[in-house]
Amino acid sequence: SITPGTDGASMLLNWAAVTGRVYTVLWSSDPSNAFSPITNALNLPSSIQGFTNAINVSFPKMFYRLEVQKP
Repeated sequence: SITPGTDGASMLLNWAAVTGRVYTVLWSSDPSNAFSPITNALNLPSSIQGFTNAINVSFPKMFYRLEVQKP
């Protein structure tokens, strides 16, 4: 799920993590273009089930993708 942060300057991303998997959060300003990984959201262990991303005012729209991999 994606919800606005209470501070108005961030987005909260949450997911149901599965043991034995790692997660990377990617973003794009246009879903028809390539997605880029968020530097501090790479290879997150299954013990982490969410991420808070600061809103970038340079991009009025931000799209997210969650990549799941076996370590």
